[in-house]
Amino acid sequence: MTELAGLAKEGLAGYGEAIGELAESIGVDAEMLRETALQFNRVVDGEAFDEFGRELFYKKPGDGAFYASIRTAKIRYTMGGLMIDTNAHVLNEQRKPIEGLYACGEVTGGLHGTTLVSGNALTDCIVFGRLTGRNLLGGI
Repeated sequence: MTELAGLAKEGLAGYGEAIGELAESIGVDAEMLRETALQFNRVVDGEAFDEFGRELFYKKPGDGAFYASIRTAKIRYTMGGLMIDTNAHVLNEQRKPIEGLYACGEVTGGLHGTTLVSGNALTDCIVFGRLTGRNLLGGI
């Protein structure tokens, strides 16, 4: 079972074998959803301009099962933050450790440059969290 199928089974996503069934499942006008899908297909085929300015498209809706779920933007990692060294010391503007000040997790920055590969933050939290704890306990 796919993740979306599981969500639909739990009532957390809409589902339909056809666009009309999906519309009913999520409480929207079926004809409007059909027209939206047709318009999207025209954009993907290069026959129409995308009103949202999107340029990359995976594929257009076809036949078969349809799913819908709510998606929202989230900030899951900040590319800035307190600069730390390899021992989790917070650094000042001269890149020197500030005595007694340590940091780990999402308050820190500078480890990934300007890009983050998803999943890397977990390692940062574990490694620098452990280093911070050791430092605060006197290097145990």
